[in-house]
Amino acid sequence: MKSKLESIVLNRRAAIFQTLGTLGVLLSANSVLAQEQPVCPVPEPKLVKVVESEIGKNHGHEFMIELSDLVRAGGQSLDIQGESGHPHTIVISNDQIIALMKGEHVVLVSSKDAGHTHQVTLLLVEREA
Repeated sequence: MKSKLESIVLNRRAAIFQTLGTLGVLLSANSVLAQEQPVCPVPEPKLVKVVESEIGKNHGHEFMIELSDLVRAGGQSLDIQGESGHPHTIVISNDQIIALMKGEHVVLVSSKDAGHTHQVTLLLVEREA
């Protein structure tokens, strides 16, 4: 016959094991549920190569073009008027496009309009599409 103290110890021990067992089942269930939930990967941002410009003595002129568009338009007059009240254009040769693709800066002089020209420095950068 068990003493009262032995019964209490055995009952407490049984309660602890039951609690641990329940906790283990809950932890296992949470692990299974966590694995079953679909994980949606964050898509990588799509990057495009863009030719940006720095225009000397600027007063509203702008120029930026995607590299693919520049390759298609190469050798043509490209507008840099932007918000300015008068036009200017630049012409980029195929050799200069290749230099941009190699990571070099390309320096051009714009057309002479309104009695002046602008120095235009082009550089290739990557931007989110």
